[in-house]
Amino acid sequence: MFKLNNINREALETIKEEVEKNPSRNLKQTNLTFSWIPRNKFPYKTIVYFEKGSLNLPIDNPPSTGGRGKAVNPMALSNYAFAAMHACTFVQQCTLNNMKLDSLKIRSHLDFDLYKIMGLDMERKPVTKFKISLSVFSKESEEKLKEMHQQAIKRSPTVYLATNEVKIATESTVNSDPETKIPKKKPLNGIDMTKVEEIRKNLLAHPELTKKPCVIEGEWDCEDKSGAQFTAPIFYEQDKCFKFQTDSRQTFGGESRKPFAIQYFLGGVSCCLLTHFAYACTLRKIPLKSLSVEAQLDENLSAKFGLTEDPPIKAMNVTFDVGFDESKETAETIVQDAMSRCPIIFLIANSFDIEFELFINEPFPTSLANQQKKKSQCRLM
Repeated sequence: MFKLNNINREALETIKEEVEKNPSRNLKQTNLTFSWIPRNKFPYKTIVYFEKGSLNLPIDNPPSTGGRGKAVNPMALSNYAFAAMHACTFVQQCTLNNMKLDSLKIRSHLDFDLYKIMGLDMERKPVTKFKISLSVFSKESEEKLKEMHQQAIKRSPTVYLATNEVKIATESTVNSDPETKIPKKKPLNGIDMTKVEEIRKNLLAHPELTKKPCVIEGEWDCEDKSGAQFTAPIFYEQDKCFKFQTDSRQTFGGESRKPFAIQYFLGGVSCCLLTHFAYACTLRKIPLKSLSVEAQLDENLSAKFGLTEDPPIKAMNVTFDVGFDESKETAETIVQDAMSRCPIIFLIANSFDIEFELFINEPFPTSLANQQKKKSQCRLM
């Protein structure tokens, strides 16, 4: 099997031809469900299945939003997925055009505003900045590399989701089985509201602390030395870190050795909504018995390969499965509350301007010195 840029070009060409000849191959549907687990070490957990295995993926929130900071948070996971998907789309475009890359690094920078996320000002935007930078080394012409970058911006599913107003279909089901007991867990729903209130008061007293930057820097493995296509560390509380890896499906030129970027993105979305649903219930003093959220994305493959001018995303759906002793109307109200607070949903539902940078045969002008120093301490997820 011949690889170019760690992608099986023949497999990528094959699926492109199949999509062009057979419209039934055009739709690619991916879904992922996260569940709230009240008695677990990690409050949110799922198993991500891919063609050659599976991955136990725990998620936690930082203490500033009532979590314990025991694992990466949903926003960082989503930002990782933005970086991984954009890198993958860029490399795919280069590979289809028979362009060899020597190295590729990508940096995705999101600034979150805690005022909206913490419910202090519902009129403010929860995301204030989004910047994606690429540093590519290659002997190919600058003109062609810039062309591939523009194609990647146009065809990346996650970039499309952030830069266009995408309607999200929501559905909720309520299980109010009286036989199901409320978990005996303190604090209520596993959210420490005492810490949350302390943070809220501190933010009101010090507005300059409301901006929360999240920066992910990862690298595409052009020579297939790491057992994956894309790798990046995600840091969380007290400078702890997990090293996340991504691989593509075999039909798209990868080897399916790791989860796909779109799976991580859906994980970030569903877990972000889980967090804010549980948070909204806790504010209302409503105890949860169970809670899960499934996020589903329908991709348009003909757009991915530039065969049509249609958008790369056809539809997005989110389903809440709620266990509590309240009405479905109450559940639907809380769903809308959770949707309005989740910063990733804000990016999807609104048209946001992403600032793009492309550095050709030169490194990023600034380094993440603090992260680079601690990369060696990262555990592989």
